[in-house]
Amino acid sequence: MRRRLLAVILATVVFLGATTSVGAANTRAIEQLDLSLDDCIRLAEENNNNIKVASIGIEKAKMAEKQFDKQYDEYDGAKKMPRQVIETGDLIYDSIIGMLTPSMTTYDTLLSMETGKIMSELGVGLATDGYEHVVRQIKFAVEASYYGALQARDNVDIHRRSLERTEEQLKLSELEFKVGSVAKRDVLDSEVQVARAKAEYNQALRERDIAYMKLKEIIGLELDTPINLISDFEFEPNEEEIDLEKLIKKALKDRIEIRQAEYNFKVAEKGLEIAKAAYAPNVNIYKEAEYDYNEAKLGLEDTKTAIEADVREAYLKMQGALESISVLEKSVKLARESVRLAKLQYKAGFIRSIDALAAENALKQVEVQKSAVIYGYNLAKAQFYNAIGGKE
Repeated sequence: MRRRLLAVILATVVFLGATTSVGAANTRAIEQLDLSLDDCIRLAEENNNNIKVASIGIEKAKMAEKQFDKQYDEYDGAKKMPRQVIETGDLIYDSIIGMLTPSMTTYDTLLSMETGKIMSELGVGLATDGYEHVVRQIKFAVEASYYGALQARDNVDIHRRSLERTEEQLKLSELEFKVGSVAKRDVLDSEVQVARAKAEYNQALRERDIAYMKLKEIIGLELDTPINLISDFEFEPNEEEIDLEKLIKKALKDRIEIRQAEYNFKVAEKGLEIAKAAYAPNVNIYKEAEYDYNEAKLGLEDTKTAIEADVREAYLKMQGALESISVLEKSVKLARESVRLAKLQYKAGFIRSIDALAAENALKQVEVQKSAVIYGYNLAKAQFYNAIGGKE
């Protein structure tokens, strides 16, 4: 009997040891990851498929440029040789433009080669600009998500402190009720406020978990990875005065939308140049080329207007958030003082618990507003620099 009991004990010890080992291994497997904003941006750049696709686009543009350059050199060399034109049935051989069918004219080939040369020359630069644009957009998305996660984390702290203050008020109400200083209603009011504060705190926890999950999704982490955000969520105004007009000019030079519109305009401009050399203004081909040119020109002008409006709007949002922060900082100080005074007034019997709780609730609300405005400022600041095509 004793041997059987010993065997059971040994088996239990082995099982518990194995369980402990597995638990330790699992703990190591899901170890918390400390993340700064720069860490998140780096992870997103490493893991985002859009960046990889944009990188491939650059290589494809380079390959297309080489292929077209070879083709264009052959075409350009043929133009310097004595021209031969041979008609065979439905086919025409032209030594300058190669084999043609009746559906393809000398003008079509000239248009294709000359506009193709412009597209080839600008293609690599446009693909590179596209890559940088994608990287900028990913960085902005990470910043926005990180700031949102920081705000959600700070809201948890705000609601935790609010819960602690309401619980303290409940204890004070219960103590005052025991000594007969207040009515039972004061205790009930405090209990209701504590229940409400607990519910709001739990909701803040859920919102933080959702914000963290969205951040992990953007940067390519497993959604169950525990993370700790180590960058501070503080108000950092621009130290240097912003030259808005200078930065608008930068945006009108660097934004991908401008590069694309300029690309379309130059191609249309070359098309019109070729049409003018081959046709009279009353010919449909000439008119089509002229329409394409005018559309591209108007598109370029509209793009410039839209970009300028985008930059100015982002700037105004940033300045609006900046002004709101200083106001809310003063409001938070005033609300904290109101809570302190309300507690003293309650102890002295001048106000009821519901009045003290109202001061507490006002403090919580203004702290939430301040956190939201700081988040809005940081987001608007990131959006502004994204609107001008990145920092200088």
